[in-house]
Amino acid sequence: MLSAHTRELKKLIALLQRWRRDSDGVAAIEFAFIAPILIIMLFGLFEMGRAYAMHRRFITATYTLGDLVAREEAVTEDDLNGIYKSIPLVMGSYDNSVLKAEVIPLHVPAGNPDQVRRYATPKRRDKSVPACGVYAATADEKKVLQSSTKGAIKVVATYDFKPIFNYPLIGTMTWTSEVMFAPRQACVSFGPTATAKSCSAPC
Repeated sequence: MLSAHTRELKKLIALLQRWRRDSDGVAAIEFAFIAPILIIMLFGLFEMGRAYAMHRRFITATYTLGDLVAREEAVTEDDLNGIYKSIPLVMGSYDNSVLKAEVIPLHVPAGNPDQVRRYATPKRRDKSVPACGVYAATADEKKVLQSSTKGAIKVVATYDFKPIFNYPLIGTMTWTSEVMFAPRQACVSFGPTATAKSCSAPC
């Protein structure tokens, strides 16, 4: 006859064997390990979709701004302010307060095709370049100017994209967009009493 100690030992062994074979709760433990990764992936996909949509709106706003200016012959400060108001319409529900854009009219004086000049605009974000001073144009910008007898309109825009969720490795990203337009009618003139001017004497 087995002693009480032996019977208790056998019961303990049988209990341990049942516990080893029991798979209840394994899925919950596995999910606890995988869930954080899945949640991060879900938030990441959400942010990627949001960033893609905002970037497309940002590029569209840049093109719209340049296209509206390129349609005109003379642009006063009030005109330019009205054109800038198109940006919130294009951005829709996305934050447009972090979008900064500048319109830069470029001209090539007659008789000096290598000397690109930047015309003055009512509102200039970049104060380092003097109005009507020599502009260091890139090769692509010179190609546009060579193909257009009416000068060119350059739009430089930046947008600070900030994710909704605070990721450790992802902070605010700054997007930049630069586009060139050839004026539709004549050289675009800027000033308080703007009138259409000759490309040979833009300033």
